[in-house]
Formats: sequence, structure tokens, C-alpha cells
Amino acid sequence: MIKRLLKKLPNAKVWGALKKNLTVLDLRLLPSDQFVLLPNTVYLTSTKNLPKPPQLTPTIIFCYGPAINFAAYGQVNAQIIYCPHLSQVQLFNLLSDILMAAVRLNQQRIALNSVLFANQGLQALIDFAAQLFNNPVAVIDLQYKHLATSADFTAQSSQSQYIDAPGIHYIHKSHLTERIRNHSTPIQFFNDHLQTEVMVSAVKIDNIEVAHLIVTQTNQVFRATDLELLAYLAQLVANELQKDAVFANNKGVMYSYFLADLLSGTSTNTQDFTEFLAKQGFLLKPNLYVMVIPSGAYNNSSLSLNVIATTIHKLLAGSIFAVYKNSIVFLISKEAYHELSDYELANLKQFLTAQHLKAGISNFFTHLENTPIFYRQAVTAVRLGQNLHDPAVLFYYKDYYIFQILELLKKESGKLEYLIHPGVMLVYKYDLENQTDLLTTLREFLAHPGQPKIIADHLHIHKNTLLYRLKKIKQITNCDFTSGQDYMNCNFSLRIMMYLGMLPELSSNDSKFL
Repeated sequence: MIKRLLKKLPNAKVWGALKKNLTVLDLRLLPSDQFVLLPNTVYLTSTKNLPKPPQLTPTIIFCYGPAINFAAYGQVNAQIIYCPHLSQVQLFNLLSDILMAAVRLNQQRIALNSVLFANQGLQALIDFAAQLFNNPVAVIDLQYKHLATSADFTAQSSQSQYIDAPGIHYIHKSHLTERIRNHSTPIQFFNDHLQTEVMVSAVKIDNIEVAHLIVTQTNQVFRATDLELLAYLAQLVANELQKDAVFANNKGVMYSYFLADLLSGTSTNTQDFTEFLAKQGFLLKPNLYVMVIPSGAYNNSSLSLNVIATTIHKLLAGSIFAVYKNSIVFLISKEAYHELSDYELANLKQFLTAQHLKAGISNFFTHLENTPIFYRQAVTAVRLGQNLHDPAVLFYYKDYYIFQILELLKKESGKLEYLIHPGVMLVYKYDLENQTDLLTTLREFLAHPGQPKIIADHLHIHKNTLLYRLKKIKQITNCDFTSGQDYMNCNFSLRIMMYLGMLPELSSNDSKFL
């Protein structure tokens, strides 16, 4: 209130050093014989009735009349404001108007608090704010998406969830974002695009700008206190946005909230997303992949979610990320028929290993609207890999989809062991009865067909021993492995046994079998 008054009193002179902020609730004339000053009260008096410095308690006194020697008031714990060009009536009326506005502002803040504490959500808060301003109100994130708008604001915007192209063009042309960022308080200006006065405030979470709060002068001319009310509303909006885990975790990342929206399936307007990415200099390529680090896969890391995400982002060319459902999700864009390069894979695996992380990668896809499906593929790959105790750090869905099929079959029939090839089951029983390890040999043989040296090295046996074991396996299974059918049947059977826990846990070499 006092700051607002002093702006209207350019010739006022101020003495004293009030050591605390006062909440002003009342305005009174100060009689010459009153020495006890009430708290939370602004007083008005003539210079000749101004109390002597020793009589002053923490207060604010406006005075008028002939000038006096104010030097003695320089260090008092009070504030003396001398207005040489105003009469008692003029000063009283001015103070009354400002005090009434301050009381109304305080009541509006209390009313907004009651809506926030009722936990009715951001939309309810914005709808109520529009009633207080008697003007349209909107919250728009840095990706030009309407997070919440009052009904009358929606009527003057496009039907899309996002600001239309002319609106975005105006924001860029007028450098509006930079103007908002350069002010610590809300700003008011004439918006050429909307053809009306607007007030805009930045919304910040942990001092990071995440959205803009906008009021348009549509129904009523802005009042003197509206900018202060907008600043307070911006704080409440920030509190409300922090309740949204997706928004809070992705603050400050231009594309992350868009991607999280896409993953949730709440937005199917992929053209808006593609156009937005293009404006940020990110052109989507034909092959898309989703990579996920689920919440259970980073619990052992000492790094925060955002540090992990930004570090991997630097390792993967053509990627964007979001924190979604406590998972770190990457959308990776590659040229047709391209996957991660050997260089990217080496750096990625090194980082994942060092930070005790696990990640899953989906099959490739070409249509953005299918992103949620391939997100689930990546999550499933990690889950199945961990369930199978695979020591790898990177799990490809293409290596694990068969186990998802087995999950479905198990739910349907519950007897997966009946699907195991009888020859493979005989090898399993032979191992149990004779303390041999023919199944592991069969697994390596199927993983590296026609490569006896590699198989022998992985098993740490002589080549002749390998040949003996393979001969025994062919006798037991009655398969000569001269046809693709034998390879397919035995491979499928080994995967069933792996899923059912009938095989030894995988070693780093065994994981390549997948």
C-alpha cells in the first residue's frame, strides 16, 4: 500500500526507518493529545501536531502543513511521510481510496487461498480468479498449451489446446517471452494481436519459469491493485502445478510436457507436436523408438531424475525426454532403417552400468500417435529382463516379446510346461539325473550356430568336448538341427523353460542368447 501511495505522491519526502512491514487495516486522524498509537493503523496529522521522536512507536504517519525540521526523525522506528502540496482533505481522500483498495486486495487473496486449500484443481482456481478480475484469465505453458482458461477466455481463442499460429507469431515478433522474463513483477501492455490491454505474469517453480498467467481487459478496465493480485495468483498457480507430478518434474524443458501429454494419450494432435518440435529445431525422422528407465530401475543411482535424463540426452543424438509416471522416457528419432549407433550404445551402456540403471527400448514405429503403445513395450522389456535375472543394462523389446506372449499364455492355460518340445524336456531330465549341463550347451549352440570356437570359449571347454556334447544332445532330442524347424522349436522351448525358471540364471554371455 505505502509503495503504491508514494508513486502517487512524487513530491513526498520520507524520514525514519520502519523495521517491519505493517499490515494496514485502518486510517485515522491524529489528535494533538494522543500519544498511544494503535497497531496496523496509518495516521494523518499536521506538521505542528507531529509527535516528538521519543513518543513514536512503529507506525506510519502522513503529515501536511508548513515544513519543519525533520532531521530528528531520521533514525526513528517509524515512517514519517511529508506531503507539502496537499491539504488535509486531499490527503485523507487519497489515503482512504488506497486503503479501501488494499483491504479489497487482501480479501481477494484470502478468497483465492480458500479455493486453493479446497483442492478443487487449477481450473477451479482460474475460474474463480476470472470472477475476481471480472476479466478472462488463462494459464499457458511454455509450449503454448492452455493449461487452464476461464470460459470467456476460451471464446476468444482457437478451439485447439494450443495457441494458434498467428498468436505464436505475435509472441515471437513482439519478444513477449523475453519481456516477461526481464521483469520480476507482472507487466501490463496493449496486445496488438488481441487488440486489448493485457496483464501477464511469469509462473515459476523453484525459480524456473514454467508458464505464463494472462488476464485480458475484456469486461472491465484494470484496477490499480490488479497487477498485485496477479502476482499473488501466479504464486498459487505455481503451487497448484507442483501437485501435478508430470508438470513439476518436467519444468524448464520445452518439449517434455508435450511428450508427457502424448504418452498419457490425452493429446492426439501430433501435428501440433511435430510443428512445435520443428520450431525448436528438432525435425522428426522416419524411425522412432521409445527408451524407458522405469522408477524401479534407477533406485540404486545416486543421481536425480533430471541429471540422469539430461546426461543421457547428451549421449543420444535425435532424442527428447520427459519424466512420466516416475519413469524417464526418451523419444528417439532416427533415419529409416537406423538404430542406435555403436558409439551411442557404448556410451549409453557405460553410463547405465556406472549408475546401476536399467533401460528398455521398444521396436521402431513411424506414427507419433502410437507412442503410448511403444512406451509400454519399453517398460515391458525392462520388467521381463529383470524378472529373468538378465545381467544386461539395456533390454530390447524385440528380444523379450516372446516372454510377453508366454505371460498371456500362462494366464490363459496356466500350463506352459506342456508346450516344451519333448526332446528338450528329455535333455532337462537327463541333466537332473546325471549332473550334466547339456541344456546350457544347447542354449549356446542355438545362440551361435555354426561357430564351435565361440561356443567352446563361452562354455570353457575343449572343442572335442563340445562335439561330444552336441552328439549326445542330438541323440536325446532326436533332432539333427539340419532344418530351421528344429532350431525354432528348441529355441522356443528354451525360452519357455527360461520363463518358468527351469534354466540356470543368465551370465553376461548367456544374455546374448536373447
